[in-house]
Amino acid sequence: MIFQGAKFETVELAFARFVLFGFFVYFVSLFLLDASQQKTIFYLCVGIPALPLLLSKTQVRQVFTSSLSAIFTLCFLIYFSLSAAWAGTGVLAVADSIKYALYLVCLMLAVKIVAERFDVDQIIQMIVLLGCCSLAFYSLMILAQGGGVTDWLQRRSSLHAISGWGEDNPISSAVILGLPVLASWAYLPGKKKWCQIFLFSFMLMGLAIMLLTKSRGPVLALVITLILLSLYRRKIEDGILCAAILAVAVVIFSFTNVSEVLLNRAADPNYRMEIWGGSLRLFADNWLLGQGFGHQAAIEYGGTVATHSHSSLLEILRVGGVVGFALFVLMVFSIFYGSMLRKVNPFFAFWFIYGVLCLATNGRLVLSRPTIEWFAFWLPLFFALYSSARVKHEQV
Repeated sequence: MIFQGAKFETVELAFARFVLFGFFVYFVSLFLLDASQQKTIFYLCVGIPALPLLLSKTQVRQVFTSSLSAIFTLCFLIYFSLSAAWAGTGVLAVADSIKYALYLVCLMLAVKIVAERFDVDQIIQMIVLLGCCSLAFYSLMILAQGGGVTDWLQRRSSLHAISGWGEDNPISSAVILGLPVLASWAYLPGKKKWCQIFLFSFMLMGLAIMLLTKSRGPVLALVITLILLSLYRRKIEDGILCAAILAVAVVIFSFTNVSEVLLNRAADPNYRMEIWGGSLRLFADNWLLGQGFGHQAAIEYGGTVATHSHSSLLEILRVGGVVGFALFVLMVFSIFYGSMLRKVNPFFAFWFIYGVLCLATNGRLVLSRPTIEWFAFWLPLFFALYSSARVKHEQV
């Protein structure tokens, strides 16, 4: 091992601090840069600095043997990496699967370091602050471009289309915008009135920009998650928030043509059921072990061909079969059951629910390079795995 003995502790601590700083740079990039730039930031600020730490016996033990949940996570990554061997797609697919699994191990280590330093409330506050700043930026860019509500609703926008910055995919843009809305909703109860009004304003702003993306899945996922969160907490603020948002929606629908635009969008052709049916047929042909990593779906629909299931859950089933999906269930159940036993703030559970609902209608395989699947699936899962009920004293 590289890091052994007291004389190497300073070097290990320096790398851990760099990874801690690099993770926050990467997290900020999710709101302000496009996917390709986010990947570069991750490699430079998290991936490369984390690699030496993976050679530390102490770090490896803490990441993988600290709990049964971490072992299930490692088994999930190993299984889907090995599945490339029976996919029949060549050596490059095997190399890619191992590389992506290593990226995710680096992300696990980075989240562990962050979770040791910050508690759940501090992470929620960070998301709220970062979300409010990014929403204010994108709102100002919309105002700077001018045009009325009708003009904006006639096009399908992404964060990049709005400002020249941020995610250039409308669906991914909506997924990202939903998280600060969810975090603000979770953070609002018990705060001072001026703070609650401020947060409510930014929630409306986030919802409005989400509607400009015309992405149905993320909007529906956010609504379902907020309802579940409200039912779980049963606080008076949740009822007031629901009533206030409903009142604003009634006013907007009464004095604009938003309803007409949304109905037209809802009526647009949707080939999801056709694609999902094709994915299930492929699963039925390889039900035990799946088609394997790197095996493209090749599902014909609407005159074109889909290379994946357009649903992360179905993609796990198609690629990994019953064995892979069983490992997925074990991993997720053990992580959140352990989080519940530690009495961790359930915010990460609701973030995960929101993310999985988004990916259920448009996601790809979660074993991948840095993509929206990391934002919606792996980040809340790893935070739930490593977070404790209160701030730990061991800080990097």
